[in-house]
Amino acid sequence: MPPWVALVAIILCIAAGVWVVWLFLGHDAPVVGERVEVRGGASQADRARFLQLVAERRLDEARSLLAEKKELAHHRDTPGGATLLHQMAWAGDLDVITMLLDAGADIEATDEVFQGTPLSWAIVAGQDQAVELLLSRKAAVHPAMGDLIVGGLSGDFTFAQGTPEGYRRIAQMLRAQGIEPARMMEVGFLTSLWAEEGVDPASAEGVRQIEGDRAAQAAMPVDLYAFCPATWMEEGLQLTDQRHRTGVMTGEVYQPPIRITVEARTDSTNIRLYYARGMVVLGWEVNPQQLFYQEPTTAAPVVLDDRGEIEPGTWHTIVWTITATDSILEVDGERRLTRAGEYGDVRGRVAVGPAWGSTVTVRRLEVERSGD
Repeated sequence: MPPWVALVAIILCIAAGVWVVWLFLGHDAPVVGERVEVRGGASQADRARFLQLVAERRLDEARSLLAEKKELAHHRDTPGGATLLHQMAWAGDLDVITMLLDAGADIEATDEVFQGTPLSWAIVAGQDQAVELLLSRKAAVHPAMGDLIVGGLSGDFTFAQGTPEGYRRIAQMLRAQGIEPARMMEVGFLTSLWAEEGVDPASAEGVRQIEGDRAAQAAMPVDLYAFCPATWMEEGLQLTDQRHRTGVMTGEVYQPPIRITVEARTDSTNIRLYYARGMVVLGWEVNPQQLFYQEPTTAAPVVLDDRGEIEPGTWHTIVWTITATDSILEVDGERRLTRAGEYGDVRGRVAVGPAWGSTVTVRRLEVERSGD
């Protein structure tokens, strides 16, 4: 099992109530879990006293007790053996994190089920200040942590309290540490992330500009950038999936009201459209009959039955209209989705592409602003 999948499973367990972290929920007294470890000479009474002091924010007294009983910094009280440092990283409690580390808590401690570190927990929770603190204390970073932050950026961790701004800041900190996962180069994330960070696709490594003259002849924007193998065929631009969520993206950034029109066909599944954090998946590999949709504002997922079917080998006209208050999808003149939302301040690029091994040919990609 990949480490990032394991960490997500940990947090899902927390969200389901399997891991009861009473301490940072503010209960008057801590609850002793099924699994308890206190090293050295600290007694169960010492442990209970320490947790009580932390819960009541009597941190000076907690520090004094830790000075006498440093073993308390290592205690574990969840069924999966997570430490108090894990729990405080999830909660973003900087004072207690600092206190525990000063007392010798193991910054690289792993829970006993999925081997996640406190830094991993803070990343999934979107606790950017906790991530910054742990990195300043020399917490080790690993490539799999990049995949965790992609989950945050894409809105997967709805059970956490992280904000988009927090996840973006964590992504910047991880990049500064040399963590640039392949998934961060997926077009579906970059349509929003690069617009927000002011990145020019022309300067990005591994991205090539499509021939402007050919694009204009094919009713496409002349500033179009490919993230996957792209070949001009007689009928249009053929895009071959390379990393499951790839395609071509506009260089221009758009703000509603806009209308995106795509004429495309797939050899199997997955014609995907992207705008800002939003995504439309027709011919979804999980269930081709279902429409998979993500909100342009938050990437929150929506799955609709009997709205996603397309015919492989057939040209389809897809129109996605985003106004200040509505997101509307039509396929071959049939309304497939209508969503209300606050889209007026959304900014992002537009993209289209294949996924999960499909090959998509695009003969038209137009983005029209209101009044065009």
